[in-house]
Amino acid sequence: MSGFGNKNARLFALFVLIFTPKSYCWASMPNLQTCQKILDEAATWDNAAGDFARNYNDMVSADTINADKYFHSKANCQATQRGGAGEVLAEAISLLRELEEGTRKVLFEGADLIEQIEDANRDMEANKYGREQGKMNPNEACEILIDILRPNGLPDKY
Repeated sequence: MSGFGNKNARLFALFVLIFTPKSYCWASMPNLQTCQKILDEAATWDNAAGDFARNYNDMVSADTINADKYFHSKANCQATQRGGAGEVLAEAISLLRELEEGTRKVLFEGADLIEQIEDANRDMEANKYGREQGKMNPNEACEILIDILRPNGLPDKY
């Protein structure tokens, strides 16, 4: 998803996820525990979004054929390891990415609808696998957990 590499999109996400919850805490003066929970959730979402941005940038840098499922699965795993908020964000980003990519390719690039649906289903399976691995193994390196999706020729640093 090209938006992850966009600095303005990242800044907007930070504004929404960080500034807005702080404003709520300052303006409405809820109890301190509620305010801290809101700020913790916002930080988790920001860190999980960072997992996706980092993996997207790594995928582009790696420029390896068939590496997309590995990087998407890894991002889902890492975000889910951050807890419930990270898992929710991972599922939402993954679904929105597939909807955007499929729609763009079919409507604007002339791709076959059936092929796009099949590809989206394979991508969603890889994303789900990453979330499951991250949830079952919250302290294990995602690179190890999803190694089965690692494509041949992908440099070791990923």
